[in-house]
Amino acid sequence: MIIDVSLLIKNETEEIIGTEEVDGFNIYEDVKVLTPIKLRTSAVFKHGLLKIELDIVYSTINTCSRCLKEYKTDQKLKFKEEYTIEQLGGLYPQAIVDSIQIAKELMILKAPVKNLCKEDCLGLCAVCGIDKNEHTCNCENAMSNPHFDKLKILLSKQDKEV
Repeated sequence: MIIDVSLLIKNETEEIIGTEEVDGFNIYEDVKVLTPIKLRTSAVFKHGLLKIELDIVYSTINTCSRCLKEYKTDQKLKFKEEYTIEQLGGLYPQAIVDSIQIAKELMILKAPVKNLCKEDCLGLCAVCGIDKNEHTCNCENAMSNPHFDKLKILLSKQDKEV
């Protein structure tokens, strides 16, 4: 919703309320906001302050960073902010506030840096690629890094001495 701040200042105490559905978008390659995004906007200018409130309801499809499975999350965000006329001049020089743009910025900030389908996700085996959440493999036991073989020998000798 486009909010014309100059109209709100002229008609002090008039409140603008709107509800709309917005198209989804990709935040990252592994985080997609689904359509529709439900956005409720409220704006009023009282006592020299512009008060904006947003209620955002949306869903995302995320790809787990460990096992690469997709999973869906439902999200709700609330935004409440008050701006003085001086702040509005600096942030919105044309006196136009786009609530959709604010909502998208909030959703981007809310997106996780690392997506996990569950906290204890085991991920994929680095050797055979099997999903360790569903199956087990013996790759870790069979494979050893030759760079650490000498260290294993050294550690096993220390264990015997102690």
